Amino acid sequence: MTFTGFDSNGSVKESSSKTIDGFNFTPRETGPIFKESFVGWVKVTATQPVIIRESLENNVGCRDPNSEFSTYDLRSRLQLAPAVGTRRKFVEVRFDNTIHGNTGISIVFPSKVSNSVAKGKLVFRWIDGRTVVEKDVTIPANGQVIRYFTELLREALRFSQFALAHGSLELTFDQEVFITAIQFKPTIELLEEDLIEPLSGTF
Repeated sequence: MTFTGFDSNGSVKESSSKTIDGFNFTPRETGPIFKESFVGWVKVTATQPVIIRESLENNVGCRDPNSEFSTYDLRSRLQLAPAVGTRRKFVEVRFDNTIHGNTGISIVFPSKVSNSVAKGKLVFRWIDGRTVVEKDVTIPANGQVIRYFTELLREALRFSQFALAHGSLELTFDQEVFITAIQFKPTIELLEEDLIEPLSGTF
């Protein structure tokens, strides 16, 4: 298997390879070990069919001043299937400033043509169906747009007096893109987070 990491602008950051024996289940060791951290996405190719799951974790780190090792407290984990290519998708989105809850959106445009561009439109509708805001977006080849819902559409709170938003986000593109949406919702303990996949559909 080959893992190729791209940054949000579509530039290759690093590539690494791993070998997996038949019928082995290795939940963590199969992932690439990139030398540098970056914001972006990873393309995975394999010589044989494989089953891949993505894992998103919320960890709280603690470092012992008398030791060279750090410990981590796992607060939450979300297992995701890889996104499926589509040109149109609907996602339930929520924002609640009182608990700092928001929906994260990732849109990736894998392309073998280096100068190609995916053109799309985002339309946020309130829970009662009213259109609140529309926005055009472009993504370069192998690029990624990754933001919180309210960062992508800053006018999404137009109908709210209490910094709340709830409705649907329609994403349409002229090229096939891969979309992932995750709801971040802190619990009462504040240090723990619920990570869930919002309701979504592809048409």
